[in-house]
Amino acid sequence: MGWAGGGGCEILHNPKKSDCSSVIDYVKIQTTMSSRDETRNHYVLLVGDGKNFKKGANLTVGKRVRLARTLQEAKTVQKAEGYWAVASKGSQSSQIFIHGARSGDILWFVRSKDTKSGIPAGTVVAVAELVIVRNNRTFTHLEMGWTDDGGDCASEVIYTNCISLERCNFRIETSGKSLGPKTVRQYTKESKITTELPAEYINIQKFKNAKDLN
Repeated sequence: MGWAGGGGCEILHNPKKSDCSSVIDYVKIQTTMSSRDETRNHYVLLVGDGKNFKKGANLTVGKRVRLARTLQEAKTVQKAEGYWAVASKGSQSSQIFIHGARSGDILWFVRSKDTKSGIPAGTVVAVAELVIVRNNRTFTHLEMGWTDDGGDCASEVIYTNCISLERCNFRIETSGKSLGPKTVRQYTKESKITTELPAEYINIQKFKNAKDLN
C-alpha cells in the first residue's frame, strides 16, 4: 500500500469502531508496551510541505538497489524503504539525533508549512522506523528531485516500516504556537511536544490494518 498514486508507505485510514469487521477485531489489541517500545526514542522531523518527503518515500527500484548497497557497506541487514536528509551541522537537537539516534527509533515526519490545499503545519505526514543515520549522502537533492533546498543537508536518514497518516489529519500538539524552527526535535516528557508520541505509535500499530467496509 502507499500514497494515493503508489509508493512504499502503508496507509492508515483513521479507523473507527464501525470500520472493523467485528467488535472482537476492534478490541483484540495488545494492552502492554514491550520493553523494546520503552527504550526507543521518538524524533520529530520537519519536512516543509511534505512534497520532498513523498519523493523519498516513493523510491524507484533503482534507488532501492543503491540504498541496499549502502546498507551492505554499513553492515546493516535491515531493508530500506525510504530516504530523507537533515543538516549535519547546526542545532544541538540535530546533533543529538545524528549522533544518538539508533536503529528502531521512531521518526515522525511533520509538515512545517501549510499546504496550498489547506493542510496546516504540524500535521503528521507519516511515521516510520529508523534504519540508520549517516554523515554521507547516497543521493543528491538533484537525484531525488527535491526542490527548495533546505541548506546543508549532508546527513542521510534511511528508514523502514513507513505508515502514511495523510488520511488521519493527525497533528502533533505543542505547548507553544508551533514546533519551532528546529528541523529535528527529540520527544521527551520535558519537551514542548505535548502529544504522547509513544502511546500514539502503539495505537497506530494496533489499527494500521483496519480497513473501510464501504
